[in-house]
Amino acid sequence: MSNKIRLFYLLTILVNIPSVVFENTRIVYVGLGIIFPLIILFSIKNKLKAICFILLLGIYSFTCFQLSPAATQRFSNISTTTQSDFSNYQRILMWQSSLNMFIEHPLFGVGVGNWHEQYTTNYQPPIKTGDFYHPHNVPLDMLSESGVVGGGSYIILFIYLYYISIKNYLRKKDIISLAYIASLFAYSINCLTDCMFCGYNIKMPTTMFWLFTGFYLILNKYVIISYNNKDLNK
Repeated sequence: MSNKIRLFYLLTILVNIPSVVFENTRIVYVGLGIIFPLIILFSIKNKLKAICFILLLGIYSFTCFQLSPAATQRFSNISTTTQSDFSNYQRILMWQSSLNMFIEHPLFGVGVGNWHEQYTTNYQPPIKTGDFYHPHNVPLDMLSESGVVGGGSYIILFIYLYYISIKNYLRKKDIISLAYIASLFAYSINCLTDCMFCGYNIKMPTTMFWLFTGFYLILNKYVIISYNNKDLNK
């Protein structure tokens, strides 16, 4: 890559870190905390230089957290699973209810779009968690609503995408495959605690997923558009 592109990527990271910190979304902290160092390690050949760069970004991120007490508190409660952090605790309760739906309806689930009705009428936990339409975990949502058939299809899709992107990267060592693997990994992490894939009334994350996936498949010639002479003459 040219130095201008490298500088652009660096500026993008420097702008994104404070925006992510001040957004106060904890799963994004986890995702980018894993993804950024991996991208740097695989992108910079000099590993000592890469480690130094990671440490500098860590110091920069720490400084951003110090500017936001709310973000610091959210970060410190990432692993809390008791009622002291009800946001985490209610997710665990919803996940348990979703797992019970899948256990009782393993093949086809409770039906696509029926999670909310089943949750509020048949699988409500002892402690009321709120009027949610999604368990904030995409794999569990797929399994609870569509069972092995739908949930298995979702899992197979991501296994396939990981397979072709990692295979292409190992063969070509290209930045496009590395970028897509990083995007796919970050997206998968976010899907563990949020409504990122076909979430109820939240379409933009799913649209962005298919947009980036489409770009990747086209750039690697998995999708080829061709015209014959007759079409061109028309």
